[in-house]
Amino acid sequence: MRPSHPETCPNCGKRTWNWYYLSARIWIECEHCGFKDTVSNTPVSGANSDSTTRKMPLSKA
Repeated sequence: MRPSHPETCPNCGKRTWNWYYLSARIWIECEHCGFKDTVSNTPVSGANSDSTTRKMPLSKA
């Protein structure tokens, strides 16, 4: 059974249909570069922000 959408290979960056869920990870077997491994499918909190945007603002006394 084919997945409903392709996943991006972490090695070559191309979209592959050869993947499936394995608990909180995704098993990917890329047909383009031959990559075979599991990768996390949970987003990292704050991944779209840099260290300066996560700092607490300085309070003025």
